[in-house]
Amino acid sequence: MSIVLSCTALGLIFWGLHQLDMPLIRFMRSVHQPWLEQSGDLLARLGSGAVLVAFSAALLVAGRLRMQPALFHAGLQGLVAHGASALVTQLLKHTIGRPRPRVTQEGEFQFEPSFVSGFDSFPSGHTSASFAVATVLARHFPRLGWIGYLAAALIACSRVWRGSHFPTDAVGGAAIGVLIGALLAYSYLDWLTVCSRMLTKLALALSAVFALFWPMVQSSSDHRGALWLTGAGFVAILVGLGLRWRAMFAGQSADVRPWSGLLLGAGLALSTGFWLVSAAAMLALVAWGVSRTDKGILSGRECEPAPCQPRFLMETGVTIGVGLVAGFLHMVQGLLPLL
Repeated sequence: MSIVLSCTALGLIFWGLHQLDMPLIRFMRSVHQPWLEQSGDLLARLGSGAVLVAFSAALLVAGRLRMQPALFHAGLQGLVAHGASALVTQLLKHTIGRPRPRVTQEGEFQFEPSFVSGFDSFPSGHTSASFAVATVLARHFPRLGWIGYLAAALIACSRVWRGSHFPTDAVGGAAIGVLIGALLAYSYLDWLTVCSRMLTKLALALSAVFALFWPMVQSSSDHRGALWLTGAGFVAILVGLGLRWRAMFAGQSADVRPWSGLLLGAGLALSTGFWLVSAAAMLALVAWGVSRTDKGILSGRECEPAPCQPRFLMETGVTIGVGLVAGFLHMVQGLLPLL
């Protein structure tokens, strides 16, 4: 069930981003900043096949020489994940044959097999390889996983702002890389379980990015509907925060936190006032809830009361953070009206 919900959420996000493909490329063509172009070139080199292979090979050799299995397996699986993602990506590139931004004027999603140079835009090879290696690293070094994902995300963005790919190319590459990397890194688990977990995480991450990006590029035309959504969002946020504060004083914070997280996430998405953002986020959040319920995480359980002062400080920080995010989402609306 969570796979269906996650894929539906990803489909909505992909559909929304596809509407931005050509407008965003036109905007990037009008921006001429040397530092932006230079940073894009640097990130493209970091995400190149040679650099990623050298990085994984260095981990493998270091793990063998220093007798560290985590390094060795990270390097080995990184090499295999890179190769597998490259194979799948190239197969899709030439099967779909989508024109790259530099050779298209309209941005239609063409489906026509081609081996002609410039007709291999979807998906992004740099992005798929970077996310495949990052997923392997996150499996073996969880505390450093965010660094790999951040680097992969920056590489994906650089492919768009340098005009080499459309946004949907980068999203497709990220999905392929994450799934292939996870299937190799978590090979001891059932493949369906791995796909379910990673698709849910990917849907949540992209929903968060989409909730920030979509309001920036347009203003809502359905003002009445936006008002209702925003109102419902603030109610959900207040209920979610209320549950957290009530649970803190009752010593049940660990039991309530997942449910309050669902309410806070849904509230922030609804508060943007956009149906597409709200629908994608709600589907991703429900998929997350279903996956956690299946593992028994959302079932009732006893928990030890946390120390009052640290819990109070944490809940205060959460409350302030949610308020700042909600305010920021409203401040950026229509900041870059591309649609």
